[in-house]
Amino acid sequence: MKKVIIFLLLAALLLTGCAEKTKIVVDTENRTISDGSHTYEYTDTATGDLRILMIRYPNGQIYTWTQNGNTSSGEYAGNGDPSSYTQGSVLAHAVLRPNLQEEEEQPYFWILVLVGGVLTLLGLLHVCFPHKIWDLFLHRWYHEDASNFALSRIIATGVGQLILGIAVILTAIFAR
Repeated sequence: MKKVIIFLLLAALLLTGCAEKTKIVVDTENRTISDGSHTYEYTDTATGDLRILMIRYPNGQIYTWTQNGNTSSGEYAGNGDPSSYTQGSVLAHAVLRPNLQEEEEQPYFWILVLVGGVLTLLGLLHVCFPHKIWDLFLHRWYHEDASNFALSRIIATGVGQLILGIAVILTAIFAR
């Protein structure tokens, strides 16, 4: 049971991500991209299977994303340090698929709420009905009635599941 709880906690952390999410706005009329603190200029050209997207950073550096058929690559050119700006691949992704960012966030929220709800429900069952949990799952292995120690372990497991379930739900809410 401990392995399942640890796995679910790690899955919750992975699904929410560790990086701060920024809203990227693409202005197709002026050919600019804004990440809230910086504005980038871009040009997008396509000829047959070849598509080239060039993004100019405020410091003059250029990120070029090239797609030729089914292969694509991106690289930086020019002097300057792009580490203080948004990554070129993230900016290119925003230009190429502008509506995809909002769609990606929604399923993870509901998955985390579902996982947190199931953990909370299991925790409540362990806390409220420890004798039933013993009868359903543990009695067939031990072939005896539950001791006070066994019941207290079932209740402690339920409290842990309650705490973990509520933490996963709060993580989903605050990571949104």
